Amino acid sequence: DDLIHQCKELTATKKWGFMFVLWTRLLIQSLLLFIGLCTVYGCFIGFSNVNLTLSYAFYTWLTGMYLGLLGLTAAHFFADNKMGYLFPFVLYLFEYITHGRYTGPLYLYSMMAGSSNDKWYLLIPIAVLIGFNAVIGWKYPRYKYNG
Repeated sequence: DDLIHQCKELTATKKWGFMFVLWTRLLIQSLLLFIGLCTVYGCFIGFSNVNLTLSYAFYTWLTGMYLGLLGLTAAHFFADNKMGYLFPFVLYLFEYITHGRYTGPLYLYSMMAGSSNDKWYLLIPIAVLIGFNAVIGWKYPRYKYNG
């Protein structure tokens, strides 16, 4: 029992809480994802004759943030990492099969259909999911994500 307690003391040396570390990592990862997408789209625009703008990088980033936050919310809510992978995959598959018939402006494949302006609607569920994850993480610590 003492050995387990000593190991716990050695691994928990940070003064910051779990949620601070989690949200800092998510912020850094989302910024790196956005910079990477801008780089890839910028290279694609520069070296090809395709008529694209860098706004497509932003729209792709919004889709990734929406699916990622949906997975994080499922992992927090169900306290299970597998649910965090399952929910975004099921939504992605559902969108692919139904072609946005039931989700309307939240259609994930809207850029393939030529309508990229609908991606701005994803900002609303992204903000709601960020708030929901903050409440779950700080108010109910039993739902902590062990990822």
